[in-house]
Amino acid sequence: MASLISFQPSGRYQPSRRSRAVARHAALLKSFVADRLKLSDDCTVSVNEVRCAEPGCPDLETVIVIWRPSQEPLRLRCLKPVAAVTEEDIALLL
Repeated sequence: MASLISFQPSGRYQPSRRSRAVARHAALLKSFVADRLKLSDDCTVSVNEVRCAEPGCPDLETVIVIWRPSQEPLRLRCLKPVAAVTEEDIALLL
C-alpha cells in the first residue's frame, strides 16, 4: 500500500511504499499524538513516510499532520523513517 503524500504544491515529496509493520507503527504514533495533545474525535492525525528529493534531505522522513477544526494544520517533520520514530522524538516536536 502506498501512503498518500502531496501537501506541498512543489511536488518535492514522493510517497514511499508502506509495509504492514510500518503501518502498525504509524498507527501507534497517531495514537500517541492524539493522547499527548488530548485531541477530540473531530481531529485527524496523519503519519506518513516520504521520500524527499531535495539535496541534503534524508532519503526517508516522517511527516505528521494534525488537523483540528477551525485551525491551520500543524505539520511536524522528523528526519527518520516511520519505523525509527519514537515517542520521545514526537514529544520533542510537540
